[in-house]
Amino acid sequence: MTLFLLAALGIVEAAAWHWRMRTAVGASVAASTAAAFLVTVTRIAFVGAGASAVMAREPWPLLIVAYAVPATLATVVVHAHSQRKTTA
Repeated sequence: MTLFLLAALGIVEAAAWHWRMRTAVGASVAASTAAAFLVTVTRIAFVGAGASAVMAREPWPLLIVAYAVPATLATVVVHAHSQRKTTA
C-alpha cells in the first residue's frame, strides 16, 4: 500500500512542480500560490509516508524506486505534453 501511495505522490508532485515552474512567470498570483502549495503538501505527505514505511521496516531502496520512477515518467509525459502544446 505504501509503495502505491509513494508512486501516486511522485506523480502528483512531478505534475505540480511543472505547473509551479510554468506559473512562476506570467501567471496570476493565485495560480502560483496554489502550485507552490500543492508541491509543499505533496512533499510533506512524501516525508510522512516514507518515514512510516521505514519505521515499518520496508526496504528503503524499494521505497525510493517506488517514488522516483513514477515521478520521472510523469515528468517526461508532462514536459512532452507542454512542449507539444507550446509548439502547436
